[in-house]
Amino acid sequence: MIRKILALIPFFGGESSAAHSPRDSRLAYLRETVISIEAFAERIVVGVCTAQDANDVGDIASTVRLECNPIHLPAYFLARMQQASVEPFIFYSEADQRVYISRRSEIFGLLDRSTCYISPHRFYQLAAVPEEVLSYHTPGAPALDLVNNQRTPMFRSHQEIDPTGLPQVGCCYTPPTKELAFGGAWMCAREVFKQLVFQRAARLPIEHSSGFDLFNHPGMVALKTVNPFDLFVIHLSGRDMHRRAIAKYISVL
Repeated sequence: MIRKILALIPFFGGESSAAHSPRDSRLAYLRETVISIEAFAERIVVGVCTAQDANDVGDIASTVRLECNPIHLPAYFLARMQQASVEPFIFYSEADQRVYISRRSEIFGLLDRSTCYISPHRFYQLAAVPEEVLSYHTPGAPALDLVNNQRTPMFRSHQEIDPTGLPQVGCCYTPPTKELAFGGAWMCAREVFKQLVFQRAARLPIEHSSGFDLFNHPGMVALKTVNPFDLFVIHLSGRDMHRRAIAKYISVL
């Protein structure tokens, strides 16, 4: 079901300390991100800051071009769109994540009545065959097998937490730190979005826009789904970031 959701995605295809993939791959990842979000969002806007990106991304989604340091593009883009949003819900994602969401009515129902935001669980793909194998970004996290796309119970690393003892709201729990709340994406109500302040941080600027600024906002409640497969993303460039871990995994198959 398509909802009145404004989805926002910043994209920079040039050289950057945060870039782990070649430009062609990043454009392909953006296309996958947009396709996955089209399944539930009515409008998608991509923020760019170069003429080349505006030209290339224009074939994928609507764009807004800003003049800014690329590393601070997410913060500038979000600040611009705070004034332009009319949809009741906002969904934000980095430009290299395939998004999966179920139990949509319950999740959006929480956003409708709370000063909160919900972030997804985040995985990257270790292997596609013989079965889809995902892993948390957490170093040393065990692999998670999705045999024949049947979602098996989650294996958690020592750095992940059991949500059983944490406060729960509906299908979600409240992670205690900004690192555990982080998912490279988030969703909230428009009224909440308009109150946020996005930092042009010197350290971890992308992470600030992708979750830290929301977690640090006064009175904000961070939520994650108890069942990780109710809302999760596959970080597509995670394969590029974690080549050694993937090679080690493949070698023992």
